[in-house]
Amino acid sequence: MYSILRKKNLLCTGCGACVNICRENAISYKENIEEDGSLIAQINQEKCVDCGLCRSVCPQLNTSLNDNWKDPECYAVMADDDIRTKSSSGGAFTILSNYVLEQNGVVCGAAWGEEFEVHHIIVTKKSELPLLRRSKYVQSRIEYVYRELKKYLECGKKVLFVGCPCQVAGLKSYLKAKYQNLITVDLYCNYTPSPVVMRKYLEESYGKENIDSVEFRIKDEGWIADICDVKLKNRAKKRCREFNDSFQQGYHVRLYMRKVCEDCKFADIPRQGDFSIGDFWWIEQYHPELNDQKGTSCILVNNQEAKDIFETIESQFKVCERVELKCMENNRKPGVKAHRNRDYFYKLLQEGSFKDAVEKSKNGIYDIVLWGNWSEKNYGSELTYYALYQVLSDLNYNVLMVERPKTAVWGPNEGTPLFQTTPYPSYACHELYKSKDEMIELNEKSDIFLVGSDQIWHHDLYKPFGEVCYFDYIYNSKKKIAYAASFGREYWNGTEEDVQETTRDLQKFDFISVREKSGVEICKEKFNVTAEWVLDPVFVCDSKKYVELSKKSQANMPEKYIGVYMLDIENRKLNIIKNVKEKIRIPEYIITDAFKKHDDYWSEEINLHKEAFCEDWLKNIITSEFVITDSFHGMCFSIIFHKPFIAVINEERGGTRFRELTSKLGLSDRIVTADVEQEKIKAICDQEIDYKKVDSIIEMEKERSLNWLKRALLKEKKVKLDGYDILLKRLLKYQYEMKDIKPRLKQAEEALGGRKWDIQVHRNELNEQLEKINRLEKELIDLKSTLNGSILSKVIQAMKAKKKS
Repeated sequence: MYSILRKKNLLCTGCGACVNICRENAISYKENIEEDGSLIAQINQEKCVDCGLCRSVCPQLNTSLNDNWKDPECYAVMADDDIRTKSSSGGAFTILSNYVLEQNGVVCGAAWGEEFEVHHIIVTKKSELPLLRRSKYVQSRIEYVYRELKKYLECGKKVLFVGCPCQVAGLKSYLKAKYQNLITVDLYCNYTPSPVVMRKYLEESYGKENIDSVEFRIKDEGWIADICDVKLKNRAKKRCREFNDSFQQGYHVRLYMRKVCEDCKFADIPRQGDFSIGDFWWIEQYHPELNDQKGTSCILVNNQEAKDIFETIESQFKVCERVELKCMENNRKPGVKAHRNRDYFYKLLQEGSFKDAVEKSKNGIYDIVLWGNWSEKNYGSELTYYALYQVLSDLNYNVLMVERPKTAVWGPNEGTPLFQTTPYPSYACHELYKSKDEMIELNEKSDIFLVGSDQIWHHDLYKPFGEVCYFDYIYNSKKKIAYAASFGREYWNGTEEDVQETTRDLQKFDFISVREKSGVEICKEKFNVTAEWVLDPVFVCDSKKYVELSKKSQANMPEKYIGVYMLDIENRKLNIIKNVKEKIRIPEYIITDAFKKHDDYWSEEINLHKEAFCEDWLKNIITSEFVITDSFHGMCFSIIFHKPFIAVINEERGGTRFRELTSKLGLSDRIVTADVEQEKIKAICDQEIDYKKVDSIIEMEKERSLNWLKRALLKEKKVKLDGYDILLKRLLKYQYEMKDIKPRLKQAEEALGGRKWDIQVHRNELNEQLEKINRLEKELIDLKSTLNGSILSKVIQAMKAKKKS
């Protein structure tokens, strides 16, 4: 079933409808280890008779009629305190279960199994209810329980089924018919982690053989979400909270969220069950009296049959208040997104420990931070960083890609605009920083910082690219490496002040390599640092990866053609293309600079293709008979794929790199200028390239370059802090404090809400009263002054009169 769903771009919930309906028992549950460990349904093709029953009952493939209310009744309920003490929230499950068991019915819900996996089981007595109480926080195994429930239903037993919305949908789809003696309850589940997550957590933290019990959501500290007791067979007990437990730390930020839970189509209203129950978190925001810290349940009554039942049992609740449905708006909704590093967590889980996987993925910690212009709308830039990322990944490093800040004059793009589909995992590309100051935060994400290839050290691009390429915002306690960085010219044209600043920054690097040999001299003469010449990353990456990318292209190339990549189209270069066409008598396929329109040169006679993706660009070279290019990377890929080529040197974009590479490989005669004579073009076309000789040079240089990179990454860093580091750390601390303050200010702002106007009115009234008080105080002072003057005058007169007498 999983493969059938994937063909339709759907995911298996593991609801069990197909497993239970299959008469041949040809479908079983499998843990999808390759992704997130989810329990999925897998068909045994040897047993399958292709009857189609599985497809007919799959809730993902079929939208069943749901006549539940679109505006369900919402209740906040509390059972008696002794029931709530044993329950996750307000005891709604127990009250509903008692109702069914007292009528000699059965209850089906999730219970811990022997290996601390969760299974749906059936209980027939109240004494068995503790097995089903409390949250389990892991995907449950339905197994063949639907078949058992159907037997109970058909013999007239009342049945209560409690499960996640997808499981309720699975049961209803399996049964097909509507049974009056069936009561379904769907849970307001946040999501259910896969059994693999729980198993690895318990095994690494305690050893499963040492565990006696696992109990989530105990109540001796009140009604709280992040609590669990793990009791061991030696009678020891660990109280697990978010501050001290790796499982809790990852769960509440949705780090373990399975992909199928992310866009759950069963979590919306109208709901799946007759009832929906869950914790009534945040009810105190609307009705403070409905949270006594002992647990409050929400119950949604979703249809008339459920309402009739609810009217029978509502008197058994200590508190039962109907409230507005909007009070549940903070609980689980459809379309809830997982933590952005969810896939990174599952990758790390396969590589190392559970605790490390949580810590690194939750906090965004990587082996290497790779900075460069990998989002640039330039085929060479995007592919050279793709190549470097692949090389580092093949060396078993987890890499975080970082771009220029948004404030850069020549700003970055969101994502990888020239790739048909992004070649990087979602967790590998950091969201764009607003400014360089914010990038100080990167110090918390890795101990190794690597600046990549292309012309990122070209002085004229330093300011436009945001002034971040020299890592002056990274602590000196971190390892700083440059791999195949390029100055783009055989000279560097900065001012003396620029030289001093760049010298300071480059001397803080631990290892520097450059793409051109002229760069070695620039580093030595200008900045007094040692650099090594290495190959561009596109030569170091396994070429099979480019072939796989090219297979994704949907471009229709001729059977035989001349692959052309021209950054700057002009008439002289068009003449070169024309001359080659006349010589080898096949058409051309032209891709040009993605940054330019080149509308002036478009015509029916010129086979110019716009808006090509990197996949098309690669295919254009890989499947061509001959290549003509004025691009350095166009020339590199022509060499990688053994193509006869002509490289039109482009001095304005940097001719040094062309000359140095072709000189090293013995291919200097493949370079021409735009003014090249026709006879030379024909001579180049007739001249074969000895790629065996070229490959031997490349393989030797590839090994040397890769070994240099390995040494740079592995060599121990000699930590040396200075005052600059201390200032950077203080700045980072202040930035974190600001981040903490801003949301609190926003909360205060929202709390004021509509009271702002009232506050302003009262402020105006107070100002008026203050003015009145000030006026009265002045009058009082004047009065006192007058009074004092009058009294003084009388005293003086009395003294004079006494003198006379």
